[in-house]
Amino acid sequence: MESQPRVGRKLLATGNGRCNLLNLNISTEKYHGENAGFVSSAFSAFGPDEILAFFRKYGLITVSEYGGRIYPLSNNASSVVDVLRYALERGNIELICGSRAESIKKSKKGFSVVNGSDEITADKVIVACGSPAGTALGAVSDGYRLLEA
Repeated sequence: MESQPRVGRKLLATGNGRCNLLNLNISTEKYHGENAGFVSSAFSAFGPDEILAFFRKYGLITVSEYGGRIYPLSNNASSVVDVLRYALERGNIELICGSRAESIKKSKKGFSVVNGSDEITADKVIVACGSPAGTALGAVSDGYRLLEA
């Protein structure tokens, strides 16, 4: 579910339009959040090698730059968005664009995401909040509100 009319719009602005995919030097020691355990489990489940393999699988060629920053060879964030959209299509994942989640509720069988009169059930939910700093691209604080609830 994406509030924008098309998925990936905000991603196009990352890395000055180039989309820095990851940094090869990621580590839990460089994470400054409240829950270091979360980032540790995330890194162990899907680290740099897995991220690069994922993008390679769908045809994205990457380059490593100073400091371990990884960018698409095209130097264009749209290459990354195209790969992600293609992966979603191949995974038979339904995208709902132009729609905002009003609430997320945990249930015994997973989660329920409510949008108006529609309700979507899922085993897992990923909330990508982004930052309210990007209001020109449609960023809002909805994700934070949903997670607080």
